[in-house]
Amino acid sequence: MNAGITIDGGNIFYDISKFGAISKNTENLTLQIAQVVRDRWQQEVKKAGYNTKIKIDTNRSTKNSVVVTGGAYSIWMIKGEEEYNMKNDKYLKGKKSRVGKDGKGYLIVPFYHATPSKDPRSMPKEIYADYKQIGLSSVLKTTHKEKNFKGQDIDRAEYSWRGALKFSKEYAAANPSLSKFNGMVSMESVAVGKKKAGTRAFTFRVMSENSPPKSWIRKARKPISNLENILAEEIDNFLDRTFKSI
Repeated sequence: MNAGITIDGGNIFYDISKFGAISKNTENLTLQIAQVVRDRWQQEVKKAGYNTKIKIDTNRSTKNSVVVTGGAYSIWMIKGEEEYNMKNDKYLKGKKSRVGKDGKGYLIVPFYHATPSKDPRSMPKEIYADYKQIGLSSVLKTTHKEKNFKGQDIDRAEYSWRGALKFSKEYAAANPSLSKFNGMVSMESVAVGKKKAGTRAFTFRVMSENSPPKSWIRKARKPISNLENILAEEIDNFLDRTFKSI
């Protein structure tokens, strides 16, 4: 059998309607295929050294259609990404931009940091020990209007700040590799759906027209080698086993 999976926007689609007539339980078969794709894709992600979680998109899956996704990371995992300079007008003069006293555009960029784990975004244990001593900051329910670079009034969030991780000049000079954690805050996160309330660690950096030319380069990322064929073969093998037993 030919799995014939389709890549669209970095998501994996698979239509099993052609097998519906001989399947006793099409919906169950659809879910099984989704699980096969998700599990094998997750294996390939880990082998490549990444920590992205692969999920079944139940909102877009139907009785005869499977949608499995890696979210915002799907496209580069499948197709790769070229080097990209984020310092451009899309961000510096976009909807969320701000205007400095010199009249130039800038953007405040948040960076998430995971607690110590295999996640490449995680902080070292020694940093985590200090992080746990930081007060808990939160996003308030109130907002205020502030103009962006184009003069549009934008609703800006307001915050209650309760401290941040601050490096001494001596510590920063002796530990340049840890500079990305300087200024880290502990933000309260609210419960949404199945997601429990908790805390998340962030640092904030300013990208502006005055930033050095190559200071906001996102490095090129290679796709996971042969991913599409690996997943198609995985589905083929599963279907062969399934329909031989019917």
